[in-house]
Amino acid sequence: MKKLWVFGDSYGVHVAQNPNSITPWFWAYDLAKKLKCSQYENHCQMGVSNEYIHKCIKNYKDEISSDDYVIVITTSILRKWFFKDRPFISNFYIDNFNDMVTKDEFESVRRYVTHLNNPDLNSIYFEDYLGWLHYMSRKNDWNMLVLPGFESDGYPISDRYIVKGTLIDICSNEFSSNESAKWFYSSFSNGRDRRAGHLLKDNHTILSNKIYNTFEQNEELDLTNGFFKGTIIKNNEKYLKDQIPDLDLSNTHVKGFVPKI
Repeated sequence: MKKLWVFGDSYGVHVAQNPNSITPWFWAYDLAKKLKCSQYENHCQMGVSNEYIHKCIKNYKDEISSDDYVIVITTSILRKWFFKDRPFISNFYIDNFNDMVTKDEFESVRRYVTHLNNPDLNSIYFEDYLGWLHYMSRKNDWNMLVLPGFESDGYPISDRYIVKGTLIDICSNEFSSNESAKWFYSSFSNGRDRRAGHLLKDNHTILSNKIYNTFEQNEELDLTNGFFKGTIIKNNEKYLKDQIPDLDLSNTHVKGFVPKI
C-alpha cells in the first residue's frame, strides 16, 4: 500500500481549510493519483523553516516504507524556528513580522538578526540538513526527492534524482513584469498570494507530470524550463479566476492536513 509523503512549506500546502476541500489539480495530490498511491500524507505548513520541516520528518520517519514516495520541499535558509508553538513565524524579513509577535519577542529576534545571524552558518546548516536527508534516504531505502523551494545552486540538492532550479523560479516567472506582480499582490490578492502553492493551475499540471517522470523514468527534474511564463498580466482577472482556487487566504495560517485518496 504505497503512500506519497510531502513535507515542506507553503509550496506544498493545499490552502484548503479542511481535508474535504482539497484542490483536485494541486500538483502533489494529482501526483499521488498518477503514482497510484493508496494514501497521501501532506505535512506542509505555511511560513515554516527547514528546522521545523526536519522535525516533521523525524516525527514520521518510522512510518515511511521503501515502497512509498517521499518529497521534501526545502525552504529559505533565512527562516528560523524562533517560537516552538508558532513555527509559521520564521521569516523576520516579512513586512508585518512585528504584528505577529509581542514587543519583547520582536526585540529578541531583532537582536538575533542584527548580532548573531551568520550567512556562512546558514549555508552550513542547510548543507547539514541536506546531508541528513540523503543519509536517511539511503539508510532506510526511501524513494525520496528533494524539491528546492529557494536556494539550490552550490548546494547538494541532488542525490537519487537530479534536480535543476527551484520552485521560486516557476513562481516568479509567472509574472509578465514587476508592475503585474505588484498589481497581483497588492490589488488582486489583497496582500497575500492566492495561488495554490504559489503556482497557477496550468503549472501545477506540468509540475506533477515532471515529478512523475522523475520518479518513474529517472528523468532530470528541470524546474527552470517547460512551464508557463509571463501569464500573470495586470488586470487580466478573467484568466486568473480559472487559475486560482476559490478559497479565502486572508485568514490565519493554514496547517497541513492528512487526507486520503
